[in-house]
Amino acid sequence: MTLTGSEKRCRTRGYASASQAGRNARRSSNTTSADTSGATHRDYVPQAQGLEARSDPLCPMPQGVPLSHRPRGTRHLLAMNPDPSHINGTFSHASHKNSNAGICDFANLKKMLESYTKPQNLAKHTGKEMRKEDELSLHTSLAPDLSIIIPSHNGAGHIERITDEIMELRSLQIQIQIIFVDDGSTDDSPAILESLGKKHPEILHIATKGNLGAGLARNTGWRQAKGTYTIFFDVDDHFHPESVPLCLKHLEDLPTVDTAIFSYRYEREETASFTGMNHHDEKLLRKYLSGKEFAVGKLDEMGPLIGLTNYPWNKILRTSRFKEKGLKFGSTKVHNDILGHWHTLLFSREIALLDRVICTHVVHPNGKNLTNNFGEERFQMFDALSELYDLLENNPALRHRYSHHYWGLCDQLMNWVRPRISNDLKSELNERYRTLLSRINLDDLSRMKLGHSPNLAETIIQKILT
Repeated sequence: MTLTGSEKRCRTRGYASASQAGRNARRSSNTTSADTSGATHRDYVPQAQGLEARSDPLCPMPQGVPLSHRPRGTRHLLAMNPDPSHINGTFSHASHKNSNAGICDFANLKKMLESYTKPQNLAKHTGKEMRKEDELSLHTSLAPDLSIIIPSHNGAGHIERITDEIMELRSLQIQIQIIFVDDGSTDDSPAILESLGKKHPEILHIATKGNLGAGLARNTGWRQAKGTYTIFFDVDDHFHPESVPLCLKHLEDLPTVDTAIFSYRYEREETASFTGMNHHDEKLLRKYLSGKEFAVGKLDEMGPLIGLTNYPWNKILRTSRFKEKGLKFGSTKVHNDILGHWHTLLFSREIALLDRVICTHVVHPNGKNLTNNFGEERFQMFDALSELYDLLENNPALRHRYSHHYWGLCDQLMNWVRPRISNDLKSELNERYRTLLSRINLDDLSRMKLGHSPNLAETIIQKILT
């Protein structure tokens, strides 16, 4: 009988056929965490970039999965274990015969992985020195814990200072990605950002074509966010890194919390004085914190939180959730934060509140900030509010539940703008408002009139009729 090449190799190795060889190979490697009959559970670390596969009780990993096909980030390595159950920040694998070796503590895992991937340790394991470009590639191949997105227009005087503040997170064992979006700057910002990018592999510098506004700049940066969590920040504010670790721990322990809201404070530039949050925000946070430093709930239970000031820089978001939900900020140059603020709260499964300051917001009362402008550009407010109402109309259940909060926001903004805008623009201001009010759903208006917002409903009716 003439044997094929594969059959000759199988016979040489003691197998009757190629199919038997395959069955034996599968049998020898088919030991999983679900096997409780006495089989040995084998654990692996990533095999890539010259790393040898080895057994390690700190990092249970299935065999044969290349790094390129694994979830990114040290936290996500844990999710590859066949049968994890999350218990108080540890992952228990009690089904393994050797249960002590199956306990995986995140802090130890992260420390082990960071130590193992240091260039000097890689050289020891592989016998090769790493090139500088390979070192940078390895450093940035792991998904960061936190992405910080910073739009900047002519912010050259703040870029290095805010970078230093954020870089302090590294000493707190938090891996970061800083995304600067240079929004048509005409100062030295591009050169400063290019220099910082060469110095710090954590920094990504993106330039827009012209001055598009902070909202579109944030959207541009958001598309590049790779962190497990994301925060949007302003270049001229002050970042408080010490508030971040506790927040990330809570978010890790509570996987259905998609947004964490912090307290903040103001710096009044003209007097160099510091004050707390505005009274409205302070009152809301105190109400739901109830004297605690941390609280969690659903927006249905804490509906008035939607009325917090539309700041983007006092929230840390779960990136995957809002990538899925299509988070975006408004396209206008003023009030572009409204859409982003509502989107994050409306689509959060749960919301956490932390009584910790994440940002000192610098107020420039005499500056060129758009907040201080009350000319025709202020009419973009209605475009921003229309973008938000489009979102609500596309989600009727949310519109039904939160329409009175939306129309309350509209009324609040009008009361803020009306006394500040020039007299020759007030007629157009009122006409634009009536046009927006004409979009109101009559069922929503009836519920407001007969329910918990009768005064607001009456005000809307009068505005439409006059």
